[in-house]
Amino acid sequence: MTHDGNKTIVKISEEATYQLIQKWVDQAASGFMSALMSTKLHDKRLKPRHISQHNNCTKLASSVTEHARCVVIILNRLDDQRRKIRKYKKLKFRRTRFRRRFRRDIMDDLKEDEEFVIQQRDKYELKGKKEMVSPFSNIAKHLTNLVREKKNKEKEPKKRWQTVINEIKEELDRIKKKKKDREEFKKIFSKYSRTMKMLGLDPKQAFEKAGMASLGEEIADSGNTTEPMSEEETALKKPLMMIRDGVKLGMMLAGKNVSNFDERKISLMSPQFMSVLPDEQANDTVNLLSPSVFALHEKGSELDQMLSLSKAMRFLSENGHDEWMNLILEASGVTEAVEKMRIDEKKQEMESFRKHFSNEKGQPMYFTKQNVSEMYGEYETSKIDSMESLHKSMSAAQMHEMNTTGFAIMTPFQISQFYGPGSPYNDSYAYKNYRNIRRNDIPHMLENNIHRMAREEQAFKVARRKDVTLSPLLFTWIVLAPATASQPIILSPLVFSPLILSPSALGPLILSPWIFSPLILSPRVLAPIILAPTIFSPIILSPLALSPLILSPAVADPLILSPFVFTPFILSPLVMVPLILNPFCLSPLLGVPNSLSPLILSPFVLSPFVLSPPFVNAFVLSPYVLSPIVLSDGLLFTAVLSPSFLSSL
Repeated sequence: MTHDGNKTIVKISEEATYQLIQKWVDQAASGFMSALMSTKLHDKRLKPRHISQHNNCTKLASSVTEHARCVVIILNRLDDQRRKIRKYKKLKFRRTRFRRRFRRDIMDDLKEDEEFVIQQRDKYELKGKKEMVSPFSNIAKHLTNLVREKKNKEKEPKKRWQTVINEIKEELDRIKKKKKDREEFKKIFSKYSRTMKMLGLDPKQAFEKAGMASLGEEIADSGNTTEPMSEEETALKKPLMMIRDGVKLGMMLAGKNVSNFDERKISLMSPQFMSVLPDEQANDTVNLLSPSVFALHEKGSELDQMLSLSKAMRFLSENGHDEWMNLILEASGVTEAVEKMRIDEKKQEMESFRKHFSNEKGQPMYFTKQNVSEMYGEYETSKIDSMESLHKSMSAAQMHEMNTTGFAIMTPFQISQFYGPGSPYNDSYAYKNYRNIRRNDIPHMLENNIHRMAREEQAFKVARRKDVTLSPLLFTWIVLAPATASQPIILSPLVFSPLILSPSALGPLILSPWIFSPLILSPRVLAPIILAPTIFSPIILSPLALSPLILSPAVADPLILSPFVFTPFILSPLVMVPLILNPFCLSPLLGVPNSLSPLILSPFVLSPFVLSPPFVNAFVLSPYVLSPIVLSDGLLFTAVLSPSFLSSL
């Protein structure tokens, strides 16, 4: 692991790189199956033992195939239940049809015996709506709208008070779980820290070498729990202990239970006004003259329930009660407090993440858009831009689907933007297939794929090298991307897609025209260009070796300071393709008519011109050796200061 001043570079072998990527792919597949099962496991048709068996199965799974087999067990069980229900409904329909026929026969018999009389009345009494809006409800609703208008929240969606309370509960549960997990994390690493100390090693130094100095300090500090108390803390502790001892003595004299008293908290003459949530640890709290007054819930002791604001408003209609509770929470600022709590929590998480995963210079030890651009160039950065654009284009329904199920279905527009031409993820096969899939067919297809994975008929394997086929590159800059430039490009035109600082090896270009796509500082080795016309695509400071040009006409493609060797031009007419300061060797021109393509300061050796007549062309200051011009009588050809040796003109 090295630092170059801007980024941290971890050097691993190519094989380890593929193994790491395969691990990420496996985790993605398992994560998707877990997301799919998160909704399936809530099905009421499953018994608790089935869910427990599935959880145990997934814990023991050591591969994607084993995980898929665990999922298939649940899917098959649900399919069996679905078939049973369908069979029951079919039987029920037959019984219902028989009953209707029997009832119809009885009615026909009655019609023959009796005559029905239709009754008419002057007026009818209709039941009122249960949810009829009361005047109190209208007042509360109007006041709520005024409060929202004052807060400039007219365009934001309204939240019911029950939703706000549930969000607070979920946020508190999440914070508690996070705190518990962190304590468990510290506890586990503290064991390693103690072991290292026993072996005479410094745990802080070990964490620093791993790039997690702040985490090492935090774990080391957490073990130092025997620090002496200060004078202020000692002075504050004495009166508090006297109060606790007095309360404990009073409870003992009153005959009340004082077990675990030292672990319980005391609330003495501390009433709570308009509390949002009930005390979850009421049994562990000693309440003395500390009622909950005007609480926004109806839980707690009998006195708390009697003084509850929510219960006091039950004299209103059900809707009126809800509207007044909405007003109280909106006016008190509880809804904003919940949102602020979430934002602050996210900021703390991001700060903690940056702190623990940054080196001593404060540089991130994870991928960011900036260091990806520095390490891999604009082409890889464009992939991050595509992901950001996809995320911004997601609708509220897709975000809700993502948050509830773990995945969302892309719209045709998103598929076009992500897989279509012009995208770095361009894939013509995926683009064509995904557009034609109906939304209702996707769940069945996903389950079918999981069945195939369980049977080992399908697997997600990382391709060692992928050809770019039927994937046009439009307005895609390939900068500092040798891996991309070295891929075979087949039937994939390049339009306004320059290759800059991207060397290519074993990357042929076949049936893929180049249009306005210059090659700059990008040498090519063993990268032939076959049946790939090039237009306005100059080659600058890009040497070529063993890269023949075959059946590939070129127009307005100057070669400047780009020497080439073993690079013959075969049946590839050239128009306005000057060679400037461009020596070449062992690169004959065979059947290559050329026009307006002078050689300027470009000496060449062992490179004959055969059946390659020049038209309005010239050699300028370009000596050549052992390079005869055979059967290449042209028109208006001029040689200026271009001596030859063992050659012909």
